[in-house]
Amino acid sequence: MDNIKNTGRPSLRPSTRRLIQLYSALLHNAHLKGFIDGEIYQGKAKYACVPGFNCYSCPGAVGACPLGSIQNALASTGHRAGWYVMGIIMLFGVVLGRTICGWLCPLGLIQELLHKIPTYKLKKSRITRALSWLKYVLLAVFVVAIPLWYGLRHDIPVPGFCKYICPAGTFEGAIGLLSNPNNTGLFGMLGILFTRKFTIMLIIGLACVFCYRSFCRFICPLGAIYGLFNRFCLVGVRVDEDRCNHCGACVRNCGMDVRHVGDHECIHCARCMDSCAQKAISLKAGKAVLKAPAATLNEGEQTKRKKNGRIAWGVALAVLCFALAWFNFLDPAVRAEKGAGMAPPQAAVTAEEVPVGFEVGQRLQDFTLECLDGSEFRLADTRGKPVFLNLWATYCTPCVQELPHFNALYKEHEGDIAMLAVHSSIVTDDPADFLTDKGWEIPFALDTDNDTLWAIVNGSSTLPQTIVLDRNGVVIYNQKGSVTPEALAALYEQAAGAGAAPAEQSAAAEEAESVYSVIVNDEAGKPVPGVTVQFCSDTECLTGVTGANGTACFEREAGAYTVHLLKVPAGYAADDTEYNAPAQPGTVTLVLGAEESPAADEDSAVIDVPKLGLHYERPEKYENLKGTLMPGGGFPGPGLLRLEWEYYAVAPDRIEDYDAYGEAYLDALEQDEDPPEAPDPSWMSGREQACLFAIFGINGGRGEDELRALLREYNAPFDDNLTTLEKICTDGDTSFYLGQYSRVAERMDEYREVMGDFFPEFEDLYKDKETFLSAFTLRRPMWPAGLEIGDTLSFETTDLDGNPVSSAELFAESKVTMINLWGTWCGPCRNELPELGRMAGEFEAQGVQVIGICNDAFEAENAELAKSLLQDAGAEYLCLVGSEDLDDYFSVTAFPTTFFVDSEGRLLLEPVVGANVDYYPQAMAEALAAVE
Repeated sequence: MDNIKNTGRPSLRPSTRRLIQLYSALLHNAHLKGFIDGEIYQGKAKYACVPGFNCYSCPGAVGACPLGSIQNALASTGHRAGWYVMGIIMLFGVVLGRTICGWLCPLGLIQELLHKIPTYKLKKSRITRALSWLKYVLLAVFVVAIPLWYGLRHDIPVPGFCKYICPAGTFEGAIGLLSNPNNTGLFGMLGILFTRKFTIMLIIGLACVFCYRSFCRFICPLGAIYGLFNRFCLVGVRVDEDRCNHCGACVRNCGMDVRHVGDHECIHCARCMDSCAQKAISLKAGKAVLKAPAATLNEGEQTKRKKNGRIAWGVALAVLCFALAWFNFLDPAVRAEKGAGMAPPQAAVTAEEVPVGFEVGQRLQDFTLECLDGSEFRLADTRGKPVFLNLWATYCTPCVQELPHFNALYKEHEGDIAMLAVHSSIVTDDPADFLTDKGWEIPFALDTDNDTLWAIVNGSSTLPQTIVLDRNGVVIYNQKGSVTPEALAALYEQAAGAGAAPAEQSAAAEEAESVYSVIVNDEAGKPVPGVTVQFCSDTECLTGVTGANGTACFEREAGAYTVHLLKVPAGYAADDTEYNAPAQPGTVTLVLGAEESPAADEDSAVIDVPKLGLHYERPEKYENLKGTLMPGGGFPGPGLLRLEWEYYAVAPDRIEDYDAYGEAYLDALEQDEDPPEAPDPSWMSGREQACLFAIFGINGGRGEDELRALLREYNAPFDDNLTTLEKICTDGDTSFYLGQYSRVAERMDEYREVMGDFFPEFEDLYKDKETFLSAFTLRRPMWPAGLEIGDTLSFETTDLDGNPVSSAELFAESKVTMINLWGTWCGPCRNELPELGRMAGEFEAQGVQVIGICNDAFEAENAELAKSLLQDAGAEYLCLVGSEDLDDYFSVTAFPTTFFVDSEGRLLLEPVVGANVDYYPQAMAEALAAVE
């Protein structure tokens, strides 16, 4: 009789499979130091794929995830074939198949531990069996199609499954890094994409509690790949057909959706051995038996197996100890690591008393790197130039997307800028091959084996990272995350000044070269950017614009020069427009006062129309008893303003009526009301009026070709007659053009007949462009009055279904919220809905949410119409109910109007008035840059 007492309780001793799973999870993540310092291991072992599903970005991961490697290989198909990745996956598949899932995968272990939580358990059924095919759909779409599409069509790496779904990436990578106090700065980079992936992770984790290995069974694309090799893999469960009586107990008691032992759903866990009464199932490697029912082995075989097991475990533990020692202490990559916030090597104080370091205000330590083209980049040789360093990687989507911006900046300032894009020593795609057909002129380099530059600039595994040095080698910018073209241009402008204070910059410039510096300050001593300055000798003039430091520099020899202020920003006024420069290279400091507000009395000839960005003072020569100047205009297209000024021949006794009509017309535009009816044409001396000039304002910094295209699309009759477009000024990112119409020149003879004695005056005005333009101050149009950048927006309303919505809660969900105010009655609003819907999906991954506010949806029938319009347009974003009160709150002057706010509701950019789908992506990027 057996002397062992049966207590009826399960043994607490872990099974051999559980021990192997724990061992494998630890071996996959042997870089335990990563959990302490919050850094990802970047040694050479990361070139190799581990067999199990384990995130590359986990702080402990010592190898690459095979699924991520597949996606990166497919994304790089346009440059090279991913033979290594395909080969290693086939090797894993042929040797182990889904035995990896059952014995080696860390995520499989996590799922089984979650399933041990005591709750009601869902049993497998036809539904779960059907759902098991979902992972093949995910494999085709997210692992194959998305990376191939973006790689071949757009030449950027987008690992679809990793980016949008992967729970291992969220749990091991994101949470593993974010949980470390050294990485608190990463929280600011989180957005809606992380929120969605975190939600997906929680849902999958909860599903695993109730349903055995839910991720493996229904979602895992890697398991789907390994399952294709199950029929002929070397290691796996095998059925002895001579013993099997086909009772089906193995299938009934299996937690997976298998139809028979060893099919594509089988993970070869060998638990079915315990269910087989015939002892017909065993785990084999070829003909060698790895695990078999004890009853099938004699005493000698059992003794031999135990002895071999002890030897195998001894070797395994030795391997594990070596791996832990290597990946935490001995690996050169680990020994070269430095924790976040540590000072770079050789920190010191230079002769100029500027400490060496990577933080803003410190001088970056010198380094030398060999470029991919064979040249050498030595930081010490770049003194006197702004320096841009960009840390990037071929597998980093934001890195690849922003490199063209760096290249454009490099070409624009060629000869006066030093730039280097540096790839980490960890390489999945050969950077040289990747860059072959790009045509980028930036010098590229691969960091040293010990990632020397990474250590000098405080680089990390979070990419991209940009470091900018001024002309003296002092750091003025060192940040992780993408940068926009506008941010790069501003950084160049700042770096080119070679110092923080304008006076210091000028002094340094004087010592270095023959430079005249024009410094423009306000009355409080603050620099004024955006002032157009002309530096003239007797024979030529040079034109410049003051930068962020209020300085414009002109390299000239000693001589007699005058400085002219051609244009000052809105809100400023100059006492004079001409100043004498010193005889020797030096500094001219000019002070701008505040612009005086125009008089508001009834007799004033000043007309100020904020909506149109127009300040107009009618000169005396335009007031007479022969005719009068009449305004006209509007918004013919997206981001486009048109102001027309026509000269009417008017009977002397009606001139006052026409003057009053002109002012009433402008007032109606300002108040967003319908313009008044014009006086009876019979009051005119003739049948005709003639257009003097038209002024066009176009947002987004666009040029003449785009202006003509918009006029052609939205205002064809005017474009047909438009013969001349001359750029007259720029305010912000708005360009103003003066247009002339052929209908004036071609009909001069007709006008002469119609206007009679009035014609000579009209002809003088038509030719006198300078006098005409001097009457205007043009500001950026389409800016609603009443809101300023930095103001916090706060409101409460409902969605189209009547559910209450608080703006504070809504804004908190994303880094940036784009608020589009529209109406069902507004044609341009409705036309842009499909594009807004597309952009909402595209930018969601970057932390931007798009919402609409329909200003007439407070009426039930309009709310239903709004739903229908949004659905037909594929615009699936949230839409709220607007009202006149909300319109007034937002200072809406025209529809659509679009605002960009941060997570706390602060206004980030000037609102965009009008349908401007071409500009929205740029605005989104600028808004993201503002919050990052």
